[in-house]
Amino acid sequence: MRIREVVLKLLLVFVSLFAALAASEIVLRFIYPKSDIFPADPAKDPILGHKILPYQTGHDAKGFRNDSAVGSFPVVCIGDSMIYGNGVSRWNAIPQQLARMLRLPVYNMGMGGYGPVQYFHMIDDAKKMGAKKLVLAFYLGNDITDAYAMSETREPWNYLLAACDQEELPSFENCPAPYQSRDPAWSDPDLLTI
Repeated sequence: MRIREVVLKLLLVFVSLFAALAASEIVLRFIYPKSDIFPADPAKDPILGHKILPYQTGHDAKGFRNDSAVGSFPVVCIGDSMIYGNGVSRWNAIPQQLARMLRLPVYNMGMGGYGPVQYFHMIDDAKKMGAKKLVLAFYLGNDITDAYAMSETREPWNYLLAACDQEELPSFENCPAPYQSRDPAWSDPDLLTI
């Protein structure tokens, strides 16, 4: 009889723990966005190297860490993991904090592992979203090596390495890349570099 009571008490403890953990999980899923709880698996991309697929774990239709990609965004932040907000909730990422301070919609185009080559490519997407201001986060710790690696390993960007053999590097305006601005009427937004 004594063993039966101990087994029942242990069973009650385990069932109670399981119920508490399940309830906590349900509550947390309602409180925190999916991107704050579940990691996203990047997919290969021929131009950017990698990207998050649309609507994966709380990301928007473009695969970035925002509630939505619909609408006009007067401010767009482009960068790597600092802009994405690695290690912090979406609410505390730099673009969302900037949106609260400016009281304007701010779009987060940050992605861990991105560098200047990807930033350059994403400027056209930012223009199409109505960006009047761009915040470009440049990290000296690895962005230079990221640009070199992308130029070396991705065919669309190989021309950048060929330019290194010349005495003078081409400017973005005169760049022979197929990714120049497609809208000549659009004037470059103000760039804020952090």
